[in-house]
Amino acid sequence: MDSPSENERIARFRSRLFEDIKRSIEEKSRTVLNVVVCGPGPPAESDPTHPFHLREAIRNLLDDIGDNVFYIEDLLESHEGTRIIEEIETNVGYHPSLREIEIEILESGETDKDVHLMERPGAILELRDFEDSLVICRKLRVFVNQRHRGEDSYVNTLIKSLMEKGVKFYWYTDRSDLLINVKKALIPNRIEKSRVTSS
Repeated sequence: MDSPSENERIARFRSRLFEDIKRSIEEKSRTVLNVVVCGPGPPAESDPTHPFHLREAIRNLLDDIGDNVFYIEDLLESHEGTRIIEEIETNVGYHPSLREIEIEILESGETDKDVHLMERPGAILELRDFEDSLVICRKLRVFVNQRHRGEDSYVNTLIKSLMEKGVKFYWYTDRSDLLINVKKALIPNRIEKSRVTSS
């Protein structure tokens, strides 16, 4: 029997990693929204003005409401996630990126919404990775600081294209305005899911 190819081995490791992440999500109740919150990582040094704190504020808000909130990087550390990734690197020399894992999770149906906090125009360009997936586009809720509105024609063209595919964009002025918009953005989805689970 032929030994498995490198791509087959990578596929097996990816499958194990995804099943591990899936278990982590399923451990929480499905009666509320499962939301992935993406955005800036924590600053290297203490900085109260760093945009990561806005990401944390979104997470805390949704936690208080009762939703299940996840960071992709946390999911990778769930259960045996870290060990599985180490096995992939040791046996195949391949390290799955956060974006790869995020795409796989969002397309699986295990999560209801993907909230992205964009604190710079260039970050919006990263959303091109989702452009080919209508499943993901319909889950995306993107929050962008008002000061970046209309700054770059290329970014605006991408935003228009993503909106046509179902991505919702929200512009905010400050922390308070951001959290108000987050609550408004997810209310319709919470009502819709409640109807489905109660029927």
